[in-house]
Amino acid sequence: MVALHGGTWVVGIVATDNRVGLEEYEVQQMGTSDYKQILEKAHQSLCLEGAHYTIDNLAEFSTVIDDINNRLAKGEKP
Repeated sequence: MVALHGGTWVVGIVATDNRVGLEEYEVQQMGTSDYKQILEKAHQSLCLEGAHYTIDNLAEFSTVIDDINNRLAKGEKP
């Protein structure tokens, strides 16, 4: 991940990641447990590649921003 070398926090957004690679209609046709398994594999892959955070979608991003701000206030760096 290029961002790791740039000194930034890396947030992987799983549902839109290439590792998932599904169109919305495909997700709707898929069983919930199958989709969750695909998402979990993408989370694991992104973490192994160095993502500091992984989230399912942008709706969860504000929580990550809050956490990063708290970490920065404590003097932490990526």
